Amino acid sequence: MTDARTATVSSPGDRSLSAKQGVPKEGELLKRGGLRKNWLKRRFVLEEGVLKYYGKGKKEKGHVPTAYMANVRETVSSTGTKSDKKMPNRFEVVTTSRTYYFSALTPDERKAWIDAIDSWIGLDTVETRAASRRYTESFNEADDDDDDEDEDAVAAAAIDAVVSEVG
Repeated sequence: MTDARTATVSSPGDRSLSAKQGVPKEGELLKRGGLRKNWLKRRFVLEEGVLKYYGKGKKEKGHVPTAYMANVRETVSSTGTKSDKKMPNRFEVVTTSRTYYFSALTPDERKAWIDAIDSWIGLDTVETRAASRRYTESFNEADDDDDDEDEDAVAAAAIDAVVSEVG
């Protein structure tokens, strides 16, 4: 059975490669650090094929293009570090380069974030590809010393190479 959210659109002149619609979302989550494994509150914005996150001010701390996301799922509460287990509303986003860990304030908010992120996974439009590529390039030019972005830039190049070969 075909899921209507991901049916391919093939009408001439249609710029979409998929009929799936991404759901924008904004709010606060706790994010576990990639190196230090500590949990920090961040403001997140999910739109136009990019999950962006911000620190205490308006400065962007990083981003994850949705084109590189493979899966989003609830995290089993009995797994992880001691500090992980104190986060009852955890979920994870698996990308081509790493797994990101988040915790929402409530179970309902966790479900809303999982559903919103899932709506972008597999979303493949000309506009989303272009926005993701533009965003990655501009962010990496502006701030080359953040490890998260360096990993995503390497993953972006690898995916672009595969996409070029396939189609």
